[in-house]
Amino acid sequence: MKPNTFVIVFMIIWMRVIGLGCLGIILAGIIRFKAFSQTGFSPILLVPFGMFIFGCSYLHYLLKWKVKNQKYF
Repeated sequence: MKPNTFVIVFMIIWMRVIGLGCLGIILAGIIRFKAFSQTGFSPILLVPFGMFIFGCSYLHYLLKWKVKNQKYF
């Protein structure tokens, strides 16, 4: 069982963009650690990480559920 081709292409593009955003946040945090520590931590920076985790877990559990509920003839 595999998802539709459109879903695969969309998730590849979506995860690549979100992954680059996460990488950018991590690199900015490393490079500008002093500025981040002085201004404080903003929870909005966790949004791309949540989107990435949601995208991975959505496909994983959705396909797992579909395979489990599929009838075999």
